[in-house]
Amino acid sequence: MKYLLIALVVLISGCSAGAPIRSDFQKRTVEVSVIYATPAEIAYFCEWKNGVAPLGCTKFYKESNRCELIVPKPEHQTDGWSFQTIGHELYHCTNGNFHD
Repeated sequence: MKYLLIALVVLISGCSAGAPIRSDFQKRTVEVSVIYATPAEIAYFCEWKNGVAPLGCTKFYKESNRCELIVPKPEHQTDGWSFQTIGHELYHCTNGNFHD
């Protein structure tokens, strides 16, 4: 069941892969902290969209030019899902909100 859910999410997220990237801002230098969290902690600390629990999120603090990633900890070297989430959230640190 877990793998079916993951496959479904991947297929759904692939539907919007062609959308152009826009940026709220662009930063070349920003202090980044990574906070590894469980799915329950991520659901608690991150904003839900349309009743769907997030996979991770970014908290950006403009006054200190600091960014926190709240993401799942990769379980192994080939844990592409967690690494993809980390990269996605890191992009938010340098480009703001680039999707709807």
